Amino acid sequence: RISPVFEQEGGGTCMARSAILPALMVALAGCSPYPEPPDPPLDPTTIERTGHPNDYLVCAAGSCTADIDAEAPVVQAGADDLFRAWLTAIEHLGRVRIVDTDPGAGLIHAEQRSRYLRFVDTILVKVMPLEDGSTFAVYSRSELGYGDFGVNRERVETLLAAVLR
Repeated sequence: RISPVFEQEGGGTCMARSAILPALMVALAGCSPYPEPPDPPLDPTTIERTGHPNDYLVCAAGSCTADIDAEAPVVQAGADDLFRAWLTAIEHLGRVRIVDTDPGAGLIHAEQRSRYLRFVDTILVKVMPLEDGSTFAVYSRSELGYGDFGVNRERVETLLAAVLR
């Protein structure tokens, strides 16, 4: 039996109303809470910052096109080892989805959801080889809202502590 919401006087059904649900299902079939990642992964050295206090960028001197919040150190490890250290640190944050990686280019694109409201924050890393080790750029940004109450800075500092141990 059809729900009373879809019944008309006299017991018939409204075809227009009963067609809404299938049409809505077809329209949403292609939707996903996770859009396709860009190809190649996003590069934190070339991002454009919003100018809002909802992001944080650490980058090696002269490596980023945007103004940075802090300078990344030179690490006495190869780029492959540093890449794995970043990937492991990000995976251990919790509530994280690795969107895409390109080990050859040293790129990681991840998303972390906020604990209670499940807002999405983007995390981008690029590991760069040097003659005497390697360095990196890391960018964290809230996808919604004007400010972030220091969440992205705290996230980057937590990651830095894990990677640079």
